[in-house]
Amino acid sequence: MFSLINIILIFLAALPLLFLFNKRGKIENRIYYRKLIGSISILLITILFVILYNIFFYYYTDFLWFNNLGFQDRFWEILNTKIVLFIVGFLISFVFIYINLKTILYKKLNYLISSFFIVPSIFLGVWLGGYWNQYLLYINQSGTNIVDPIFRKTIGFYLFSLPFFNTIIGWIFILILITIGIIFLFFLVLIEPRTVINLYGNEEKKETLKRSSIKHVLFLLSIFFLNLAISSYLKIFQLLYSTKGVVTGAGFVDVYFRQLGYYVTFFIYFIIAVFLIIGSFSNKFFSKINNLIGNSRNTGSFLKRVLIIPVTISLILISFNWVIPEIVSLLVVKPNEISIEKPYIQNNINFTQLAYKISEKDIERKEIAVGKSIDQNIIDSNSITLNNIRLWDWRALMDNLKEQQEIRLYYEFNDVDIDRYRFDDSYQQMMLSVRELEKDQLDPRSKTWISEYLKYTHGYGLVILSAHDVLPQGKPNLLIKNIPPEEQGNFFKITRPEIYYGERTRDHVYVLTTEEEFDYPSGQKNAYTNYKGKGGVVINSFLKKLAFAWKYDGYRLFFSTYFTKKSRILFHRMIIERAEKVAPFLVFDNDPYAVLTKDGRIKYILDAYTISNKYPYSEKYLGSLPRYNGLNYIRNSVKVVIDAYDGTMNYYLMDKDDLIIDTYNKIFPAVFKSFDEMPQDIKDHIRYPSDFFTIQSEMYGVYHMNDPEVFYQREDVWQYPTERYRERFTSVLPYYVMLELEKQFGEEFVLMIPFTPKNKNVMNAWMAGRSDYPNYGKLLVFTFPKGIEVFGPRQIEARIDQDTEMSEAMTLWGQRGSQVIRGNLLVIPLMFHEKLYIIYVEPIFLQAEDAKLPELKKIAVADQEKIEWADSFEEALIKLIGGNEQVKTQAANEKIIIKNNNTDMLIKQAVDYFTKYQDELSKGNYTKAGEMLDGLKKVINDLSDQVK
Repeated sequence: MFSLINIILIFLAALPLLFLFNKRGKIENRIYYRKLIGSISILLITILFVILYNIFFYYYTDFLWFNNLGFQDRFWEILNTKIVLFIVGFLISFVFIYINLKTILYKKLNYLISSFFIVPSIFLGVWLGGYWNQYLLYINQSGTNIVDPIFRKTIGFYLFSLPFFNTIIGWIFILILITIGIIFLFFLVLIEPRTVINLYGNEEKKETLKRSSIKHVLFLLSIFFLNLAISSYLKIFQLLYSTKGVVTGAGFVDVYFRQLGYYVTFFIYFIIAVFLIIGSFSNKFFSKINNLIGNSRNTGSFLKRVLIIPVTISLILISFNWVIPEIVSLLVVKPNEISIEKPYIQNNINFTQLAYKISEKDIERKEIAVGKSIDQNIIDSNSITLNNIRLWDWRALMDNLKEQQEIRLYYEFNDVDIDRYRFDDSYQQMMLSVRELEKDQLDPRSKTWISEYLKYTHGYGLVILSAHDVLPQGKPNLLIKNIPPEEQGNFFKITRPEIYYGERTRDHVYVLTTEEEFDYPSGQKNAYTNYKGKGGVVINSFLKKLAFAWKYDGYRLFFSTYFTKKSRILFHRMIIERAEKVAPFLVFDNDPYAVLTKDGRIKYILDAYTISNKYPYSEKYLGSLPRYNGLNYIRNSVKVVIDAYDGTMNYYLMDKDDLIIDTYNKIFPAVFKSFDEMPQDIKDHIRYPSDFFTIQSEMYGVYHMNDPEVFYQREDVWQYPTERYRERFTSVLPYYVMLELEKQFGEEFVLMIPFTPKNKNVMNAWMAGRSDYPNYGKLLVFTFPKGIEVFGPRQIEARIDQDTEMSEAMTLWGQRGSQVIRGNLLVIPLMFHEKLYIIYVEPIFLQAEDAKLPELKKIAVADQEKIEWADSFEEALIKLIGGNEQVKTQAANEKIIIKNNNTDMLIKQAVDYFTKYQDELSKGNYTKAGEMLDGLKKVINDLSDQVK
């Protein structure tokens, strides 16, 4: 609606100008020019009005949103900075252009001509205002004791000062070029030679104008070259980002020769600037230049005199900046690279480790002996870990949940989150998915404005399941399911299942209207509700209604009868967009996750990062996460908690040592809270973020090598292993597991990844990021002794393929109209007596081709000696340890197998065996449980024979 209003206003304002053009020649010139000025003024004022009221509504609706969240101080801080920088940029630009042209044109520079300077001045002002972030960082920068090894400048200089200086230099360049362009525009386009004579009366004044113009161009060029000189000087410090050597950062040639080249460049440009500024103010100097040109008898002589200086300068610059460094690199450095570049490689290693927080002080690294076979003692010692192994691949689970729990077409699960919860005196790994509203799936006939924006306003509920439990027929054991939510056992109750803010909520809605909101389907009818939260903005005034009519729905807000004084608009509801709007200077993790709090509310936790590509001597990230490519510094300094019902947001500081977030905390003290202020039931769910861990682990795969010579040869590069998913191989991604890393801390929730040597399949290390306090944020790396072969995931996949029983069964399943899905192959470390044992677990799903409802059919488990599978993890584990030499089944010795023709007796024995099997299984005594299971099978066989 408002776009049409804008067009109509501008069209009406242009009508007088159009009518005036039609009267050209019919009225006298004096009246015509007076009306022309008036018509242009009306059009310009109208355009300015349209621009201003659009800007006002944009910022006014933003202010109302920030004010609702309590972040109005953050809103004003950025807006005021933008305004100040715009005014400074506008005034400097306008005055600079005006003074230069005023000096040239004398009294002929009237108000009409001056008005044309407004447009480039506005452009330069807006451009400068766009650098509010760099300006605020520069003037508020925090101090640090870390200095670079070459120039001894603090890290803050590179993160805050240098980028700001380069911004100002670039802005001045554009200002000078625009000013020179305007001067040429006036003399080449607007003022013809005949007009110049008429304006200035005679040839003498014309010559004066010519001399004055050339002097001002010389003055502008002097500033231009002075700017180039300063830019060349700043490039000296940018050598610490150099990529021309063996590693990122200043190398031997950079320090001793390219630095010299930049100094030479600086002095040459500075001298040129001095000569030009002398020429702009000295008539004597100008006369000599003029005589030099005038005394040139022929073109050849003229060119020689004019070109000899720039050619000489160019040769000097090329020699010092390119020729000499390349010759030294080729003849001196390359033949002796490792010995010459060794200290600079060490600088790169040290500062890259600091930038990614993977230095020796940040990582606890241990080399540990590796065992081969899993036995009952190892199982007993790691029973909690084994009872928490995630059997559900999140991708297969997502397909299962979509079929069983989306309930209606307009509900959709966005993803599956992995977390842990304490309940029933246990600490269990859980998987959770939130049921959001997807309006695109509504029946097309019901997609009215009322339905989309007043009626269907929110998603509803979630599902939670144990990551380890599997029901008969291979289904997940849902602890919370259905609509309305049904809770199983003593798990948390949901008090606020409505999802008004989520990962898929891309639109705005209106609540507390006279139209009731759809809550959830209930049999043949629907349940309805009214919003009771404090999210959104109350539309209780004409100005607010006008503002949101401009922003979203136009005339509907004025003509609809559904709105009351209590009606609210909820907008910017997608949680990542919401968090970015408050803190556009942060980068957010791709995987926000939902948490069910003890008071029954659904909240999202979103990890936020401070990043930079200006950390000296640090290698740039170019890994598996393309959105982060190019950065060379990252910290997980903030966690954002967002309520799914009312949209409230809290930003908690997590890294006190991060220089960047400390600076932002100075700028926006009202935005951030300390970690101590985070509620305990949120603290219980914070986890090591996946994007951060991925970047750190990929960089550590190279930068765990501390010796420059080893690093130079790339002798020990680590990489992610590969696994099979469905029918293709893909890189193993970091995954969350429950491990007992240290006895005093018990079971911990960690994010881990195994490593293999580059282009090899054996495993040589694994890395874990710890999520539970007091160890939150710590990195742990276990390396295996060299010369010890530990199977990697791909080798375990090959062993599954080579197992006759497994491969034949999966081939057979795949030929019967079903699809075999091999889920995540988890590498789980088990500790026992200062030795590390690895157990490999892979769930195998079966999915019908005509329905995406994968069911968990088999669990494959392996150690270094053997691989087994069964219908359940427990059975597979029993088979695995039962096949090891050191574990002897006692079934034969104790003569448990009983032959009896009495059916009742056999049934009683079967019940006894099953009861004992469950009892031993609950204790984690898998050997005894296996014996009871063997006895049960024998009794069942006897029963079968009895029936026959």
